[in-house]
Amino acid sequence: YIVGFSTEIVSFSDANYASSAFFQGVSENGYVYGLSYTTPARPTDTFSEDLPSQIGFHIHKNIFNRNNIRVIVGAHDILYDATQDHRISLFANFAHSYKINTMYFLETTLGFGTGYISHDSHNYLASNSEEGANFFLGAKLHTPILEEFGGMKILAEYDGWGLNAGVSLPVSDAWTINMGISHFENIQKMNDSWNDEGSIIEDAPA
Repeated sequence: YIVGFSTEIVSFSDANYASSAFFQGVSENGYVYGLSYTTPARPTDTFSEDLPSQIGFHIHKNIFNRNNIRVIVGAHDILYDATQDHRISLFANFAHSYKINTMYFLETTLGFGTGYISHDSHNYLASNSEEGANFFLGAKLHTPILEEFGGMKILAEYDGWGLNAGVSLPVSDAWTINMGISHFENIQKMNDSWNDEGSIIEDAPA
């Protein structure tokens, strides 16, 4: 099982961020399940707003695995409570592994999904119930750096709405630090996350 904590910083200048804690486990028959507790970033530039918290359940399973190809289907973001109407994030992805040489190998993913996989605004007041399915592309490069703990991984993704990049650093057998930036294409908006009406920019980098 995995227990983790995360923070997504939308703006350093006024300390606007989202935070979450999560648990992930695997059942004997191969279902990967998880629970998450999330507090969103402020949707406006006022500090007096009480922010709600969300509890979500997530589950997926590898339904096909042959040679270097896998197919995974699942349902994420099954929320116990939500401020606005939302669609459950149903998804399917097709993953391929390719060995570059003895030290590096590459995983690529093509998939499609609904709900927050299709459109995930920083503004928790925004509804995604009308969003259709969207596709996503991802790549993960496994490197020999920190190989004794599983190896550093470099990640890149296009989620149908923006570009995301990250790195996964295993620092011990039990601890991994994951760092990344979403909406990399809007990096020039970092620390400028409010529009003219004082609301958060939905696709601000974080």
